[in-house]
Amino acid sequence: MQVNADKFAVLVAGSNRYRNYRHQADTCYAYQVLIRNGMQPENIIVMAFDDIATNKENPFPGTVYNAPTGDYSKGYNVYQGCNIDYKSWFVSKSNFKAILTGDGEGVKGGNGKVLKSTDQDDVFIYFTGHGAPYSLSFPNDGIVEQDILDELTEIFTIMESKKMFRKLVFYLESCYSGSMFEELKQNTNIYTVSAANSEEESFATYCPPLEDIVNNENMSTCLSDLFSYSWMNNTYNSDIFNITLQNQYEIVKMETNTSSVLQWGDLQFVNDTLNVFVGGDLQKLKLNLNQNVLCNELDSSLNQHQQIQNQNKKISYLKEKQNVLGKQKWSFWSKIDELFGTQVQVAIFKHNFLAQRTNIRYQVSSLDVENMYLVKAYKQLKSKQNYENLQQDLQKSMLFNKVFQNFKKQFLLQIFQSQKQQQNENQKVDFKCLKFLNEKIQNQFGDLNDASKKYLTLISNGKAQHIRLLLNYLRVPYNEKTYYFAQKEEWYQKDKKELQLDFPNLPYIMDPNIGLNITESSNIMGYLADKYGNPELRGKGDDRYKVDNIRFLWDDIGGRGYSSSLKKAENKAKDWKSIYSPKFQQMASVYNGGVYAMGYLTIADFYTFQRVMDFKTWYPEEYKEEFSQNFDPVIENISNLKGVKEYMESDEYFNY
Repeated sequence: MQVNADKFAVLVAGSNRYRNYRHQADTCYAYQVLIRNGMQPENIIVMAFDDIATNKENPFPGTVYNAPTGDYSKGYNVYQGCNIDYKSWFVSKSNFKAILTGDGEGVKGGNGKVLKSTDQDDVFIYFTGHGAPYSLSFPNDGIVEQDILDELTEIFTIMESKKMFRKLVFYLESCYSGSMFEELKQNTNIYTVSAANSEEESFATYCPPLEDIVNNENMSTCLSDLFSYSWMNNTYNSDIFNITLQNQYEIVKMETNTSSVLQWGDLQFVNDTLNVFVGGDLQKLKLNLNQNVLCNELDSSLNQHQQIQNQNKKISYLKEKQNVLGKQKWSFWSKIDELFGTQVQVAIFKHNFLAQRTNIRYQVSSLDVENMYLVKAYKQLKSKQNYENLQQDLQKSMLFNKVFQNFKKQFLLQIFQSQKQQQNENQKVDFKCLKFLNEKIQNQFGDLNDASKKYLTLISNGKAQHIRLLLNYLRVPYNEKTYYFAQKEEWYQKDKKELQLDFPNLPYIMDPNIGLNITESSNIMGYLADKYGNPELRGKGDDRYKVDNIRFLWDDIGGRGYSSSLKKAENKAKDWKSIYSPKFQQMASVYNGGVYAMGYLTIADFYTFQRVMDFKTWYPEEYKEEFSQNFDPVIENISNLKGVKEYMESDEYFNY
């Protein structure tokens, strides 16, 4: 039986300021596409700061263009008729949640419009803006407001529990956008597409200095995003009753040649046609074709069946185009510094260089758009204020680069890992920690520039995890106190002095039963085995010394392993071959194909778990090629121990 489902949509521009022009242009273009395709205006909710059309920097007040105008491109004023429901600071994370979950009492400002869909209806969501790993940004006064992955997951759960959709489609344009969907299950009736994978930036398009021209005027900002313009243009110029979600994905993936467009979630309905989610019925579409203000410029009518027949040819063409153009990335910028005296001069050189590439269309990383905008402003008007704005942006980028590189080295933090990678290594992201750190970082450093947002997430290497695993295996109740970097003074100025530890250091353990305090991982592990375990955990008889040798060996290479992994490729490979591979071979011979070093469980096996997990992160390819068959069974065995398994599956499990 065919169900006559209604269509609903929520469109969000997650930024403000003229330099982010493209996000509001994307959102209003999406609105025009949906209206043209027959969706009812009352079923569309739009969130946009609405500070672009009236911005003093806009050479055409009252307009927002989605692309250049001229012979080779047909950009439109997409602002005309774009009905925005939530403006200014009401474009917020809390309103986003309330709107999607139908919480009319929870919204603030705007016109109070929320989703009123049912389980017979289909919902389309589109978000364009800035992102960091596991995070989406909303405009806010001062600190960047973020929607974290677990909060988006909660929104989906609430919508499902309230039966607010039959099928849901979510298109997301932001850097690291894939990270927001890593936990999305395949049987949820939710299908999502991300502009980039979990570890890369998305790209803006129609950017200065050559492709931002509207009515013969330079707009001095990027007009669109590559992924967004591709899917909207494909929808706008297609027969939506014949092109499927999968058809569109394949075309958009090819056209977006600077980032990895990916599908997530439930792929069972990707053969549904676009009209199911971004259009109305055929009669409404025909009516809109006659009335819509944009349709005067259409090159083709509704009957575009030839496009469907030629789709395979188009995909083949795009593949060839991608091979020719490749990713427009330039590797020599670091050498340019030697030619100039200041960062401002380097930035201007880059801008001038791109201006000379008249025969190549290029895209700009979303993280670089802000810097490009400030360079253009200074070139147009060499005022003191424009110079200071550019200099401040460059200095902030340099500061963050320096601070976080030192931060990573001092606290043995690894580079960003996707949630999927961490799950493969029995790890997961602690989102409470992530939110806390993000807020502290921004409170400390003020408003972040776009280039600095890539540092909003740093995932550490799980230091001292073997202690937690042993505590849970022994079922010893404990309270854990975590010293975040933003709270470092609590340790250095307070607890380190006031706790009266015999040998102040981290980690430490305090046993109130006997008034004992112990520091250093090796001592803590030995104490726990002696006090709460059985004698075998320390090793039977002379095995005790062998257990200690294993612990000391892992400690010896563990401290150096991370530093080696940061070296250049050839030096990193040299260290692996000369230092770490022989040590792993030695340990592999100790285990001799088994899951216990001594033939029975000892604290040495918990040490092995810790160090193997470290090196799987630092040297993933080398480990996988040489030693995964030796040590993966050890990891699996420890992970399945009673107490450990329950801990690792619980909300309490936490990797630093």
